[in-house]
Amino acid sequence: MTTTTKRRKTADSEVAPMVLRQVTLELEGITQLAWSKPIEEKCPAGDSGREWEERNWLNRLHRDGDNVVIPASSVWKSLQDAGRAVHYKKQANYGSLFGAGVNPLTDYVPLMKRQDSNLVNVKVSDVRGDWLFLPADGGKMKGGPRVFKLMPMIPKGWLASIPFVVFETAITEKVFRQVADRAGLMVGIGRHRPGSPRPGVFGRFSVRSASWSVIQQGD
Repeated sequence: MTTTTKRRKTADSEVAPMVLRQVTLELEGITQLAWSKPIEEKCPAGDSGREWEERNWLNRLHRDGDNVVIPASSVWKSLQDAGRAVHYKKQANYGSLFGAGVNPLTDYVPLMKRQDSNLVNVKVSDVRGDWLFLPADGGKMKGGPRVFKLMPMIPKGWLASIPFVVFETAITEKVFRQVADRAGLMVGIGRHRPGSPRPGVFGRFSVRSASWSVIQQGD
């Protein structure tokens, strides 16, 4: 009985306390950001496709009133994809650890830009529309019909501040920064990004800073 008790104490002492950390990434877009949120409304029969696009193309943006926002999950997904290329063992990478062990602390974050010496919101009026000849079904069917679509394009230089909580102790500050830097250059966010199935040139970003703090220390 005494031996069993000692073993339990030894086993308990080997369990590392849970430490919850917060990291806030400050990002800057080094290329334009192309966005393509699905539009639920369909072009009605008999309506001009071009006129419908001109009325609805801004609905492909995520917006908070007149301000442009992006889903924090888009950067989280970029981190997971980048983590698959960074290994901590020969056959093990950080992709799944960034999925299960990291979580954004907000759903959407505003896009900002520099104006003179101030930071201001990216407005819907700042977004340019590009006419592109794209698959009518969004690319689901190979060889399907194509139509002209008016796609939103956000100028480079956009800024975003995204807070994450980190549960996984194996993700050190150095590892997080390594993965985040790779995510910005090799994966990106949005439409036609480098990490998409058909790699593109938009949505790349640099990590300006990563600020850390402990938000919960286990006993």
